[in-house]
Amino acid sequence: ADPALALRAAKAAGWTAKGEPERHPKHFEVLARQGSGPWAELHVDLDGGLYKVKALPESGGKWADLIG
Repeated sequence: ADPALALRAAKAAGWTAKGEPERHPKHFEVLARQGSGPWAELHVDLDGGLYKVKALPESGGKWADLIG
């Protein structure tokens, strides 16, 4: 599984990623946003398919350190 594939999938869908994708057994999680919109957690399967966009809590949740 190539994390660069997850980043390309995010970019192709119009998202700008921040940091490195987080690897899970069946997918990657990517912190990203569109333009200056809110941050979201993208779920990208190991084949590069974006299948879920998860809104983040106001605090940023587990991504708070990257969001600042």
